[in-house]
Amino acid sequence: MSVRRSTLHALLASAVLVAAPSAQAQEDPRKAQAEAAFGEGVKLHDAGRDREALEKYRRAYELYPTPNILFGIARLEQLLGRPLNALRSYREALGSPLLHPKNQELGRSYVAELETQVGRVDVKAPSGTILTFDGRRIVLPLERPLDVEPGSVVLEGTYGDTKYSGRAVVAAGGRVTLEMVPASSSLPPATTVSAAHVEEPAPVTSGPSFWTGRRIAGAGIVVAGAGALIGGVLFLGSSSDHDDRAAALRRDNPQGCAGASGSSAICGRLSDEVDAAGRDRALGWVFLGGGTALALGGAALFVWPSSGGAPSNGTGLRVRPRGAGLELQGTF
Repeated sequence: MSVRRSTLHALLASAVLVAAPSAQAQEDPRKAQAEAAFGEGVKLHDAGRDREALEKYRRAYELYPTPNILFGIARLEQLLGRPLNALRSYREALGSPLLHPKNQELGRSYVAELETQVGRVDVKAPSGTILTFDGRRIVLPLERPLDVEPGSVVLEGTYGDTKYSGRAVVAAGGRVTLEMVPASSSLPPATTVSAAHVEEPAPVTSGPSFWTGRRIAGAGIVVAGAGALIGGVLFLGSSSDHDDRAAALRRDNPQGCAGASGSSAICGRLSDEVDAAGRDRALGWVFLGGGTALALGGAALFVWPSSGGAPSNGTGLRVRPRGAGLELQGTF
């Protein structure tokens, strides 16, 4: 027998209708009818027909309302995926001293489980405000937060001749405070709470973004300049390698390449190495110069204040025109 079925069988075995029935209740013909209806519901539940079983339980409760029958109704509502209805039925059953002790223990664990599946709303409005919610009449203040389906919640009520309304958005397992205002006022923006928070979060303000278009462009230019500097270093290193190979070729050909006695093969290689060394040296210095200019220009663009005065990044650095270039002043 599964756990879900054994729970309801235990309910029958431990005083289904009342924990300690009185003589008057035993003589009440409705009690036997309720027991019969409840028994039919248990058989339907065992057959996997929970929706039909729930109707039998409700019929039994109409005939002879007891907290133990209500507990059975709550359990079936929970198994059918109706957490809000189940939670309300459990709470009502747990409020009765006639609920069987075993059902008291089970009910508390089921309530804790269901509270993670619904939202909870604390309602702020004048004491005595009357709400109509989900077909129920509720008078403020609430003894406990209002259990609601997750999502958008809109409440309306009256206090004397004044109508109040409010709205909020709450997630499963979340808790939010809904402040109602006179209906003549515009509704405040809906407060949203996630399941990870149980209190209304404080508003978060954010300043202007640090990464403006100017700073992004400046950072990109600095990166390009750094790439050019690296290229310049590599070309100068290559030029030095060509110079070393040219020197080695000169040692291998002490006669030189000016006369007819020189080796034509060595002289050709020597000429190539000298040319390559000159080419790479020139490119290296061009890249170094260009990279330095790009890096300085990008840095200037990055730290240049968006308006007059000190730059907005909080440093003491200033960029000022000087001649045909730029001058950086201040400290980081």
